[in-house]
Amino acid sequence: MRMTLCIAAAVAVFASCVLADIYDDLDDALESGEMETAVRLASKIVKKTPDDYDANFALALDCEAKEKFKEMAEHLKRCLRERPDATDALNNLAMAYLN
Repeated sequence: MRMTLCIAAAVAVFASCVLADIYDDLDDALESGEMETAVRLASKIVKKTPDDYDANFALALDCEAKEKFKEMAEHLKRCLRERPDATDALNNLAMAYLN
């Protein structure tokens, strides 16, 4: 039983470290304007944590650039589940609805 708990804890720690690396890479990609890379990384994050604010916001920006406003709105709604008072997500959601 203890061995199983230790293994489960180790797997959880490893998974959070890997996710932290992906977040760092996502930030770097966004800062350097590498949207293809940012979308790929953000997609990985939302597979693990579907309501992740930063990943969904990055995906929403990509959708806006591609004029996919319905999909943009879906990502922004996910952002707002995590941070209901986020004015940047609220403003962009309004823009998505207007288009």
